[in-house]
Amino acid sequence: MQEQHKGIWIAYILSLFTPFTLLISGVIAIVYAGYRLIKAKIVT
Repeated sequence: MQEQHKGIWIAYILSLFTPFTLLISGVIAIVYAGYRLIKAKIVT
């Protein structure tokens, strides 16, 4: 019973963090794309 309860907590915490991880990965992707664009503009 205790093990099942732990699994529920892990699932709850993960579901809570999912929007944040999506947001963070999105921000990283935008920053990376922007950095590549700036780098390409400097090179050309």
